[in-house]
Amino acid sequence: MKNILHQIKTSGTLLDGMCYVLQCSDGSTVVIDGGMNEDAEILLDYLKKITGESVPVIDMWFLTHAHPDHTFCCKGMGERHSREVKVKKIYYEFPSLDFKKKRDPGTVGECERFHEAVANFEGVELITSKRGDSFKFGDVLIDVLFSYSDLPSLDEDPTQGTNDTSTVLRVTCRGQTILFLGDVQVAADKVLIDLYGDKLKSDVCQVAHHGSFSSTAEFYDYVDPSILLWPVRDDRMATQLTRVRASRHLVGEMKVEDIYLAGHGTVALELPIKAREDPFLPELPPVKNKELKARMSIKKAENPPEKLGIDSELWNEAELLPFGDAGRIIGERPDAGFKLLWDDKGLYVMAKVNRPFYSNPDQTSSGFTDSVRVYITEKPYTDYLKFWNDVRGIPGHCDNVKFYPEDKNFPEGKRNTNLPEKCTAFSTSDENGWTACAYIKFDLPHAEGDIIGLNVEMNVVNKEGTRVAYMNMGDKRDGDCWFTLRMSDLVFVRFGK
Repeated sequence: MKNILHQIKTSGTLLDGMCYVLQCSDGSTVVIDGGMNEDAEILLDYLKKITGESVPVIDMWFLTHAHPDHTFCCKGMGERHSREVKVKKIYYEFPSLDFKKKRDPGTVGECERFHEAVANFEGVELITSKRGDSFKFGDVLIDVLFSYSDLPSLDEDPTQGTNDTSTVLRVTCRGQTILFLGDVQVAADKVLIDLYGDKLKSDVCQVAHHGSFSSTAEFYDYVDPSILLWPVRDDRMATQLTRVRASRHLVGEMKVEDIYLAGHGTVALELPIKAREDPFLPELPPVKNKELKARMSIKKAENPPEKLGIDSELWNEAELLPFGDAGRIIGERPDAGFKLLWDDKGLYVMAKVNRPFYSNPDQTSSGFTDSVRVYITEKPYTDYLKFWNDVRGIPGHCDNVKFYPEDKNFPEGKRNTNLPEKCTAFSTSDENGWTACAYIKFDLPHAEGDIIGLNVEMNVVNKEGTRVAYMNMGDKRDGDCWFTLRMSDLVFVRFGK
C-alpha cells in the first residue's frame, strides 16, 4: 500500500489555513492541523472520499499551535460532526494560561471552546506532545522535534508569541524527510538551531507561517530543502515574495526544485515526494522600496498628562492622523479617529471609536474584533525587507502594541496584548463606543525634525464579527459599520511642533 501526503486547499477566506492528511501504508490516517471553522466540512468530505468510508478514522491528529486557522477545523468537526468521524488521538501542546494571558489573550477563550468541542469525539485521547515523541505507521516515522515546553521563559525572551509555540514534526518515509514547521518564528528558530544545527537538514519543508513574517533566511539554510510545501493562497504568496526576506531567499537563492502551493488546489503526493516535470518556480517580483521622507508630522505635547489615559484635553491637543497616500479608510461609516502626540520621553498613541463595541468570541485572537495594532521603530528604514525582517523583532527598536476595548470575551475584562516593558496601554468602552491609548517610552532621545517608522492598523467589526481581510483591502462587504484604517506598510513620521 502507498504512502500519500495530501496538501488540502483550505477555504482561505480571511486566513490561509493549513491542512495536511497523511495516509500510511498500514492503513493509518494522520492529520496535521486542518484550517478554520468552515474547513471542517471540507476535510470531512475529503476524508470520506480518499478512505471510501462513511465514517472515516483519524488515528492521530496533530495540532501545531492554538490559532484558529490551525485548530478551528478540529473544533468545528467536534461541534458539528463528532459522530461522522472517529478520532482516536489528538496530540498538541498549547501554551500555559500565563503565556496566553500575556502574549495572546484571545486564545484563552478559544482553547476553552476547543476543549469543549473535541470532548464530543467518542473515546478520543488528548495527549501532550513533547520533543522526543516518536510514532511509527507502517514505513512512516513521525518524530516531534520541538514543542512549547522547549521555549525559554517569557522573562528570558519576551519577543516570543503563540506562533513560536508551534509543535515541529519531521516525517521520514523511504529515505525522505519532511519537516512540518507550523507557524514558528524567530524565537523558535533559535531554539531549533541550538538543539539540532545541521541535523535540521530535510528534503521537503512546509514553509513556516504560510511564508509570512516568521522564520529567517538563516534558519532555512540549515533546513536546505529541495521541495517546498507552501500552505498559502497564490495571491498572498506573490505579496510575500516582495516583502519577506526568508520567502525571497527560499525561492530566489536556494536550490529548490519544486513548490507545491496550497492555493493551486488540493494535491495528493506519493511518498517519497518528487519534483514535477513542469515544476512551479515563480520568478521573484521586484522590491519597491520607499523613499526616506516624512509622510506626516506629529505634534509635541505641551502639557503631558501625569497619568496615562484619554481625556478631552489630551485628545483635543492632538491632531487627527492625516490619510492621503499614507493610509486609507474602507467601509461605510468611518466614525473613528487615530491621533499621535509626543513628549521628551515617549509617544502617545490614541484611538477612538464612536459606536458600540462588537466582537466574535470564537475569533478574537485573529483580529476579528475591534482592535488597534501599532508597530514603531525609532530607527528609520527605507527597505521593506530590512524593516520587517531585521528590525521588527529587535527589542528596543520596534514594538508590537495591540490593544482592544473592554470585553467579557477577554480575561480580566480589558485586553492590551503584546506590550513590551517600555509600553503601557489602557482601553475602555461603554454603550457609546470605546477609546484606547498607549504610551511608548523612547529608547533614544528625540527632537523636532527626527524621523521614525510607523505602521498602524485599526480594525472595527460589525455585530456579526465581520471585517475586511488584510489582503483584500479593496473589498466591499455588506454589514453594519465596519472599516479598517490601514496605514501603508512603513510610514515615516517627522517630529514637529
